[in-house]
Amino acid sequence: MIRKIFRKIRALSLLLAVGLACSGVHLRADWTTGATFSAGDIESARNTLKPFGDILSGPPHEPSPGWKSYLAFYGLDTLPGDWRAGYVTVPGGAKVFAQVFSPRDAVGTVVFVHGYLKHSAYARDIAAFFVRKGYRAVLMDLPGHGFSDGERGVITDFSDYSDALRAVLDAVKDGGPLYVAGHSTGGATAIDLVERGLAGDVAAIALFAPLVHNVLWGLSRFALTTTGWFLPYVFRIEYVQNRTADWDRLENKLDPLVPRRVPTSWGRSLGAWNRRLLASTPQPWNGSLLIVQGDKDRVVDGAWNVPFLLKRYPRVRVLMVPGATHDLWEEPAPYGPPGFEAALELFSRQADAGAPL
Repeated sequence: MIRKIFRKIRALSLLLAVGLACSGVHLRADWTTGATFSAGDIESARNTLKPFGDILSGPPHEPSPGWKSYLAFYGLDTLPGDWRAGYVTVPGGAKVFAQVFSPRDAVGTVVFVHGYLKHSAYARDIAAFFVRKGYRAVLMDLPGHGFSDGERGVITDFSDYSDALRAVLDAVKDGGPLYVAGHSTGGATAIDLVERGLAGDVAAIALFAPLVHNVLWGLSRFALTTTGWFLPYVFRIEYVQNRTADWDRLENKLDPLVPRRVPTSWGRSLGAWNRRLLASTPQPWNGSLLIVQGDKDRVVDGAWNVPFLLKRYPRVRVLMVPGATHDLWEEPAPYGPPGFEAALELFSRQADAGAPL
């Protein structure tokens, strides 16, 4: 009898892990740069951070040794443009990390918001694409991620994510038209920004595999209810992605900014946000929305999320990418780049007299 109970608990725990792992962290094989990034480098980099507004308004500066290691390790040193980094203070006092790559004569500013348990370096490829097209790219770390304040992977309420995004937008809003691109939980963050009426100055938003419901939504809710009270954490699980064999080694061993376990409290926060979202009336917003979704995504429930968002917002375009999985920002051609191009087209059309979709 005890063994049967234990097996049931273990099975429920696995379902909980599947439901919470909306984030499996995968670095592309070409991120094997040969550079190192140690705990000492992290501390050194963190200690040199200054207010983002001061960094933006000041003269160009040479990255410190810790930041040079960071940029080299994640391949960010290959991005064009003037690089600067600092922290933005959110109402309440928490500090959120942001970095910016600025080309000359930028035509607009795109703020990139990463997925759960990732950090801003995972926007490298899409940010490079937009900088080369003349956009200023702002990459932020969500609370509890990367260099931002907060317990790793923990969030009390999803509004803390959208508050952080709003603070970053306020810090960079003088750089021309504003756009947002969010992946997975970063997409949920952008959705919450709109739902709370905080996106009035954002011309367009591109959502890549946005999180509303994860796969196995009902089962993961049940597992959370029955086991979450005595399992404060579950370990991340792997899922099939469009990746090379090197990704496993990079994911599991090399990235010092990625936590290896998922707090079950985050799942409760996700559930609370869903209940609030479904019970609310959408706030008016004049911007346009793009949803990029892979048909092989096994992390978020695109079959539920896309129709829900289409009903909720009036100006939405959907791009389904055949064969694409979840990590659209890191997937090579033919999976990731079509979404980059679609987002560029959307942002360009909005800048051109706000042309409708």
